[in-house]
Amino acid sequence: MLILKKIQAPSLAFVFMLLTALLFGWIWVMVEKLGADLQSQVQTIADQKDFEKHYQKVITTTDETESERKALENFVLQDDSQTISLLSQFDKIAADQQVQLGTKELLLEETSGDFNKLKLGYHIEGSEPAVMRMLKLFETLPYHGKIKAVNLDRKIDEDGKVSNTTASVSLELTIKKYD
Repeated sequence: MLILKKIQAPSLAFVFMLLTALLFGWIWVMVEKLGADLQSQVQTIADQKDFEKHYQKVITTTDETESERKALENFVLQDDSQTISLLSQFDKIAADQQVQLGTKELLLEETSGDFNKLKLGYHIEGSEPAVMRMLKLFETLPYHGKIKAVNLDRKIDEDGKVSNTTASVSLELTIKKYD
């Protein structure tokens, strides 16, 4: 029995050390795994804070530029009623200038994005100063657009004076897409 006790004590100590080493190894692996999970969560939080910082910057920029965006909105035709009003104003101004204004083209061109192009073509006939004032009107419209082409023809009478002037003008205006 004494021999058995002497053999059991080292065996028990060895088994106990082996179990302690296994437990220590398992704890080490768990700490490493939890550390990797914690590192991943720290990175997720840092990414979220960065996202929130950029989001706040966008919100601030949006708020700071609201007045500028509103001002730019005035340079684009917003809807059908505004477009019709502009075309009616052209007719009224032409009558006031005592020129004949004829529409050659009126086309809405669909484009990608938030805006379309309104293509306009006019034939203007009258005295040279009046026709030139109408052309100046088209040049200085308070809307985003451009003149694509202008043709000017002067009729000269027998005295060498300009008796009648005709002009053709083609232009494009930006118009906001609407439903």
